[in-house]
Amino acid sequence: MIIGIRELTQNLSKFIEKAANGEVVVITDRGIAKAMIVPIPGGDQMSIGVVEGWLTLAKKTGRLSRPLKLNGSMRSIDAINEDRGS
Repeated sequence: MIIGIRELTQNLSKFIEKAANGEVVVITDRGIAKAMIVPIPGGDQMSIGVVEGWLTLAKKTGRLSRPLKLNGSMRSIDAINEDRGS
């Protein structure tokens, strides 16, 4: 399906639903293709996981806490090389 930007902005949720149902939506600007909305492969797996119980949704939403400041004794690349046996 090919649509213009104006049509997309007026009916965004409709086109996202179409993409979620497997349709590729090409977005044009003055007749030139600029972007695509495509379905996520296996995108429904999260909802299946919640129903089956092997996935739990986040209980807390919003801003993330600050990252931990850890003092490492080696650089990441050195740990990777050591693991690889280089």
